[in-house]
Amino acid sequence: MGDQVNVSPATVLPTSHGADYDRDGVVRVLLVGSMASGKSSVGAVLSELLGWEFADIDLLVERECGMTVPEIFRRFGERSFRDAEARLAARALERDEIVVAPGGGWAAQQPRRLAQVPAGTLSVWLRTDPATAERRILTSDARLGDSRPLLAGPGLRRTLVRLAEEREPCYRQARVRLDTDRMTVLELATEIRAHTLKAKRCPPRRSS
Repeated sequence: MGDQVNVSPATVLPTSHGADYDRDGVVRVLLVGSMASGKSSVGAVLSELLGWEFADIDLLVERECGMTVPEIFRRFGERSFRDAEARLAARALERDEIVVAPGGGWAAQQPRRLAQVPAGTLSVWLRTDPATAERRILTSDARLGDSRPLLAGPGLRRTLVRLAEEREPCYRQARVRLDTDRMTVLELATEIRAHTLKAKRCPPRRSS
């Protein structure tokens, strides 16, 4: 990747798929980031601001399987969940005018998954410090093992730091980075909407 260009409060990251993004305009938004980064909350607000569909991949997996994500982990293992997650995310990314929010581990399952998303996709990394993520999780989740299977057991902060170290190289492939520690859900959604509207869809080329 080239040098980073600061666009406060966001950072725009030049990527190998930037040419496709600029040529086709933005027809879908993909949100990535760690657990408790706000992907579901931001995605829901952003979809309303844009008038687009919202695909929360965890919820789609639960609907298809008829059980919660923790139940899938316990009964069938993480691999089964990841397979369903990958399939449903790929299906969502085929559609236009949609905001897609997969789980925190989706982007890290393949080294260059974000570089291989369809043209016209604005990928956004909702960056969250592990300390902020820990505070949000402890505030919202009374029973971590039941709601977030990868965080079951002691050492929540250590687990969050480890996951961040493992996954952030993949998150960095996103087109835009937003630091969620200092922004509200509405501020984040509004900033992403502005990035989306900057990239206008070009009219189809006429054959000569």
